[in-house]
This record gives sequence, structure tokens and C-alpha cells, in this order.
Amino acid sequence: MRRLYLISFLLCAVVLIPLTAQVLKGKVVDTSSEPVPNASNYIRELLQGIMTDDNGEFQASLKKGNYTFEFSSLGYERKTIPVSINGNPLSPLQVTLDKKVYTLKEVIV
Repeated sequence: MRRLYLISFLLCAVVLIPLTAQVLKGKVVDTSSEPVPNASNYIRELLQGIMTDDNGEFQASLKKGNYTFEFSSLGYERKTIPVSINGNPLSPLQVTLDKKVYTLKEVIV
């Protein structure tokens, strides 16, 4: 009988542990509100990176705490945003990246 209680307890614990994390959803867009596909999102505290999909959307499962997101994509300025997860419902995050102009030196042939 004790084994049955122990197995039930462990099964409940395994099922409920993932529920302690919250899902942060967001979208990365440019200054004209167009999605930025395949933008990179790096979470410093987790040493983990995620990519946006073709619509510029991403999601991350995070535990309570403070996180620093670094958003970047080729042709755009890097943007750093602090995010706080405190157990309250999360509203979707929208990140706007500014375009970056690259200039090359003149080449004479």
C-alpha cells in the first residue's frame, strides 16, 4: 500500500513540476511593424538562445525570476530587454528592432 502512495506521489510531482514555469510569448518586428523572421533571442541567465519563426514569433518557458533578453538579427540593431516573471499572467511581448545601415569602403579596381 505504501508503494502505491509513493508511486502516486511521484507521478503527481512529475506532472506538476512543468506547471511551475510560465510561457512568455512574443513577436519581433521592425520599425514598419513587419515581422523579423529568424531573429535570435538570447536569454543571458539561462545561457540559452531561441529563434523566431517566419512570422517573427517566439515563445519561452521560464520559471519565476528576472531575465535579460538580447534580440538581434542581421541588418538590425541589437536590443536588450529586461523581463520579470513573477507568477502573474504574462502579456505578449512585442520587440521592435531598428534597421542598421552597413557602409563599406570604396574599392578602386
